[in-house]
Amino acid sequence: MGNRATNVSVFWGGTPHDAGTLPSTVASRQRPRFLSASCSKPLSSRVFRARIKVRTKEIGSFVKKLRKYEDCCWEKTTDKVGAQIALHTLDDVQRLYDILKAGIPGLEYAGETDKTTATHQPKVFGCAGLHVQMRFTDQSTRDGEQIECEIQLRTQSQDAWAYLEHGLRYKPVIAPSDAVSRKLERLSVLVEIFDEEVKSMIAEIERDPQYETALILRQAERWFFTFTTEPGESELSLEVLDLVKSSMSYGDPTEYAQTLAIFVDTHRRQIEDALNDYGNGSAYEGDFNYTRQDGRHCPLS
Repeated sequence: MGNRATNVSVFWGGTPHDAGTLPSTVASRQRPRFLSASCSKPLSSRVFRARIKVRTKEIGSFVKKLRKYEDCCWEKTTDKVGAQIALHTLDDVQRLYDILKAGIPGLEYAGETDKTTATHQPKVFGCAGLHVQMRFTDQSTRDGEQIECEIQLRTQSQDAWAYLEHGLRYKPVIAPSDAVSRKLERLSVLVEIFDEEVKSMIAEIERDPQYETALILRQAERWFFTFTTEPGESELSLEVLDLVKSSMSYGDPTEYAQTLAIFVDTHRRQIEDALNDYGNGSAYEGDFNYTRQDGRHCPLS
């Protein structure tokens, strides 16, 4: 390699280039956008709420990797393109991991580094995210080599801690004192407790007998108010849904939003016509009322 302090080259696109003249190719600029779009598809289709950050590795990072790995720099650097996806809950992290492991359009699973195992060791603390290695299936280097990327999955609380840890310990301006490092570790314990408590609370809420019906109603109301400003009655709507949902075909309740969005997009004109002809304010409004057994009056729509 020669004098590594002065004679440093980095590998990009499979061909060595001088570090000072690293090319900014169209393909390399587009890969973060492609990765972001690829990750967004399973998130939107499965109704995940998440933040996605993507980046390509900086030249300085490649130089440090080259000094560390020398001729194996390209193979050892598995995060040439990377994404960080911060999700709400631990269950969301697991669900998205399962999707990525099965493969998504343009990317195939290539391995992982599971840092959640740290939470199973009583004296080990720190970041507990999942680092999933993916491989571009329709992009390669100029030498035909496949390009890997790293997708980091973690909760939003883990993401906040990791951001702090990255600046204070992983790439600090100056090395932190033992006291600062200790405080950082203590914060990681709070993050772990927070995520576990959130998971426990959500599980308790989901055990409520009306949870599934209420989840369906929430998605229906989102679209209902794009057609009318008339207020609804949640209690009555829940009762009606409980009676009719057994005859509905909606799949998993958490995916109902996507099913409903497609239905509304396909049939919006017909829904608008039906509401204009038979909904509130129409000549037929009073004909679609019924009285419940307890004497309460309810519009049937």
